[in-house]
Amino acid sequence: MKPTLRLLLLAGSLVTFVPVGPSVTVSVQAMDPQAESRLNNMLVIDFTALGTDATAQMITGSISWWPEGMDSPFYVSDENAGHAGITLDSLSLDGEARVTGSFDTSICRKDGPFSEADTSKCVKVSGRFDTALHAQ
Repeated sequence: MKPTLRLLLLAGSLVTFVPVGPSVTVSVQAMDPQAESRLNNMLVIDFTALGTDATAQMITGSISWWPEGMDSPFYVSDENAGHAGITLDSLSLDGEARVTGSFDTSICRKDGPFSEADTSKCVKVSGRFDTALHAQ
């Protein structure tokens, strides 16, 4: 059985959105306050949705995990998986922008940005996010 990774969206995380016509791109970067470096043990959830309110529909999504920072091997969701196991529960860009949802997928190791993902070295990730958004 492969290990399961569980991380929390903690204070110090970076959560942004960029409206693009009728859609929105959202990036949730969960950072570990106990890590030696700010970029160690960082989980990134990126997605694009059609719509900018509670009726928004997922278009694409990806999840990546950087256990030892940007200069070391990292883990990514399958680029051909579409939504990457991300479920959008609510989205609001009016007033106090906020997004809620969950994710449940496998991510596989890559030795570098141009290498292929090693599907024999994957971990299961799951969790929820409920956070304010900041315009980029």
